[in-house]
Amino acid sequence: MKIEQAYSTMSQILNLSDEREVVENCVNTLEDLSYFEKNCKALSDTDGMIGGFTRVLKAGIVAEGDNLQGGSLFLDPPLLGLEGRISMLGAIVNISYYGDDSVKATLFHSPGLMACLVRILLMAGLGQEVSEENVITLDEGSRVAGAELPVAVIGAEAIRKEASDYEREGTRMDGVGVWVVTVILNISCCDEVRMRLVEQEGLISLLVAMAGQGQSGGNAKIRERAVWALFYIADGSTDVRTALFNSPGLLACVEEIIRHPESDGTITKERAKMLREKITSTPPESIIMRMTCLSCLRS
Repeated sequence: MKIEQAYSTMSQILNLSDEREVVENCVNTLEDLSYFEKNCKALSDTDGMIGGFTRVLKAGIVAEGDNLQGGSLFLDPPLLGLEGRISMLGAIVNISYYGDDSVKATLFHSPGLMACLVRILLMAGLGQEVSEENVITLDEGSRVAGAELPVAVIGAEAIRKEASDYEREGTRMDGVGVWVVTVILNISCCDEVRMRLVEQEGLISLLVAMAGQGQSGGNAKIRERAVWALFYIADGSTDVRTALFNSPGLLACVEEIIRHPESDGTITKERAKMLREKITSTPPESIIMRMTCLSCLRS
């Protein structure tokens, strides 16, 4: 059956007015299926499924210099509007949460998905202080630093506006940025993925930037999930903890949280102290060498 005939038949069965409604209903069905663990495995194993999700999300992300027409994070490609892409991102969140370690690893290794999620966070105005040393390299080979993005136009306010619009419609949407950080948090529980997350260029710096957004206008949900992601990544091997130890600004961020925890209890001083202990429990060899040299000098 031709694609046009399939769309027409589905439209008649579902009593839908146009092709976009057909596609969005298919996406909504996939999202509903993703709430069950056994389905998550099947979805992640289905050839092209996660890749298809990634391509649609990438198609909807604005490129540098685009006219944003009111500050929406997503453009409007054919056959899938904003609500459909929100459902697709929701399915990825569910798969990353309900899926086992093999599913989480499949998500991480899906070509372009992590770069796409990082790009969404940058487009949301998060981590805009990324320095030249921590420039994100996308799978297309382009380079994007936070400072290069028109943050004033597509900042957190646009995310909050979209979130409030969808909340009024009764959906589960509470901010695109929150959902993306939640995916990173969920897959950080997988031991196989932790080292790769540390190796993902710029990702730890981005998590640190988000974790450091405190009382002055920061998104508390995003900050909480960023801290938890760092916390779970710190459960990794000695090499992972060493990489975290050497991440610029991470320990300073943790110390700041210890001094100024969230007043609502989402990020506690005790949790931050535990994160500091994890990171410093196995100091890098360079630190051990310096300590040994100092000991020799004193003797």
